[in-house]
Amino acid sequence: LLVLDRSASMMEHKVPPANVWRWEAVVPALTTVITATDASVSWGLKLFPEGQGEACVATGVTADIPVQIAPANAAVVTAKILATAASGNGTPTGDAIRAGTAYLKSRNASNQFMLLATDGDPSCPAKPDDAAEMDTVKALTEAAAAGFRTYVIGVLDPVKDTGKFPILNAMAEAGGTSRSDNPIGDKYYQANSEAELTAALQAVTGQVASCVFEFDKKPPDETNIAVKVNGALVTQDKTKAEGWDYTSDQYMGLELHGEACKQVKDATD
Repeated sequence: LLVLDRSASMMEHKVPPANVWRWEAVVPALTTVITATDASVSWGLKLFPEGQGEACVATGVTADIPVQIAPANAAVVTAKILATAASGNGTPTGDAIRAGTAYLKSRNASNQFMLLATDGDPSCPAKPDDAAEMDTVKALTEAAAAGFRTYVIGVLDPVKDTGKFPILNAMAEAGGTSRSDNPIGDKYYQANSEAELTAALQAVTGQVASCVFEFDKKPPDETNIAVKVNGALVTQDKTKAEGWDYTSDQYMGLELHGEACKQVKDATD
């Protein structure tokens, strides 16, 4: 589930080296990677804050999931992102994570994650000064405890926005996806440009991509199906060392193994 920050600050600050608005760096990177991983990641989308109202109001985050998670969903997700304007007031990150967590719980599915793309500090609730940060860390901790880890991508200027790094590091740690155990190392994924954002997204999706593909119905002839990765035919291997095999004797899904799975996880499909 992509949890995407559409606060107005995304169009009020620029990132190097192309000196484009943060939102203008985020959108092409997201659409590129989501499209590239369509076969291996079932995508969904939660936007925050919602509407055009005042900052930190109750309607700023609702239970609405504009695009629910589904296989082969890239076109729907990217169309929604392209139709979205970064014009929301406030950054109610904690509430957005809670809404995402509730949705994932309702699906009762395995291998679910959240990917939080934001340009910095949470700002709701507004008082006391650190309330928003503490609330977000708490929400991420609760999500991880429920089995839903959150990857954190920060779209920031590496020079002007250094003050925001500590909270993003804390958020990544709380989400259970810290990139480093080094006390002074980066915990979250820094994305200071479109190219870096694309690379960060590819790294994350490579970790969460599943090599299991469920079917809507049983194949007419389970002994006669063709499986291809990058255009190359993959053979069935019942030892599950390489190639592919059915996930059960009900023939309602298959799993890739070995090099075929690696290619999917590397988003080369």
